[in-house]
Amino acid sequence: MQSITDSYRLDRQLVLKTPTGNPLIVQLEELSLTEVDDVFTECCITCKVSPELYQRIDTETLFNLKSDVRYQTMEDNFVTDKDIEIEARLSDRLLSHLTAHSNSAETAVEYLLQLNQSHHPIKSPILFSENWYALHVKQSIDLPPELEVEGELKSGYSTAWGDSSKEDNNDMVDSLAEVMVDFFTQMEWPFDEGVSALNQDQIIYRLMSQGENGEWSCFACPRENMQQCVFYSVYPDLVPEEQRIAVTEFLTRANFGMVIGNFEINLDSGEVRLKTSIDVEGDRLSLELFQQLVVANVNAMDRYLPGIRQVIEGKAKPKAAIAHLEG
Repeated sequence: MQSITDSYRLDRQLVLKTPTGNPLIVQLEELSLTEVDDVFTECCITCKVSPELYQRIDTETLFNLKSDVRYQTMEDNFVTDKDIEIEARLSDRLLSHLTAHSNSAETAVEYLLQLNQSHHPIKSPILFSENWYALHVKQSIDLPPELEVEGELKSGYSTAWGDSSKEDNNDMVDSLAEVMVDFFTQMEWPFDEGVSALNQDQIIYRLMSQGENGEWSCFACPRENMQQCVFYSVYPDLVPEEQRIAVTEFLTRANFGMVIGNFEINLDSGEVRLKTSIDVEGDRLSLELFQQLVVANVNAMDRYLPGIRQVIEGKAKPKAAIAHLEG
């Protein structure tokens, strides 16, 4: 196996999204990508921020700059009239996402820049600040003329995120979006990134699901700020207005006794969907937990889909349709 690292000098603004939903605008100086056998194994950026912006990053522990991961901390010596340099590494779990959207280092850089320049630039987990881990924080220092050396000297500190043992560090908790992307990638389940029609800052992942009884669309919503994970299956057709009361009765009967998830209907539009969700505040979302959430959802939709269809078509009353499916 041959490891190849390509570095690209850039001079442009990079807009990241913080856990509180606010933008973080930094000056992107360099981006480097390491790949082995056409698979990305590391993605790093070097950016510059003003001392004032660094104070915000420090206070909000952005780039995962927690106090307990810093080595040889010397930030008290940072002067207030020079930019501070931050080198950060992309979370390993998002490397597969980057590989899926790129076939070379050049196209990966293009993909990242396109994400950054889009009308809704903060719609990808790659552009979430919590998915970048600061490795080194430095500031150039001035020396007396008699001590001048060739090149530029910098002072600052490094972090534990640069250790070779970073994969074993329990403090590195994946974001909800990372877990979702990793699950869909491992399952080889094609998905598209988008934004919610109700909230342009909310990322969603759109997919198609095929069951024994039909095909329907799904979407997953990682609500990072509230630490809530939601997965939806959407019935493929809108319910005609004259059948919405009957379908509502069917869904209410289906919901009774349903342990995980629930059906819901928009009485104005006729949209029917099945929702499964979990709140992981104070804990973490694992691949296994998300898988259970998804499997319970698509299995329930596939089970009840024929009954919804029969009620819409007037071939069965709600009570009879439920009795047939659950009997």
